[in-house]
Amino acid sequence: MTTILASLRIHYELTSDARDHLGADALSVWSRALEAECEVSFPGVEVTVATRWGDSDASRFSATGLTLDGRCIAADKSHLRRGVEAYDGASVGDVPVATLRAIADGLALAECAAWDRACDAA
Repeated sequence: MTTILASLRIHYELTSDARDHLGADALSVWSRALEAECEVSFPGVEVTVATRWGDSDASRFSATGLTLDGRCIAADKSHLRRGVEAYDGASVGDVPVATLRAIADGLALAECAAWDRACDAA
């Protein structure tokens, strides 16, 4: 994928049943796996992932970041919505729709691949 982000900060809530699959160190295993997969989806991006246990039946996250041209973005995935949504984090219409879609797609791919990476590491 083409580099479109300079930085990305993700706050992830992992379901407690992930502990059964990833072990006692599940939070850090997941954080490392998601960071690594985000770096694959967005080459050269500075990624930070903070993971904690969630209180719902599905994992969810919120993210903020900067595009290479300094525009703020935000993204999230909630337990009520199936997909990842990215949106302009500062002013409506500033970030092109194609860029937001690419960010959402990259995050969705990274999250999916991170599960495999985390299971392999556990």
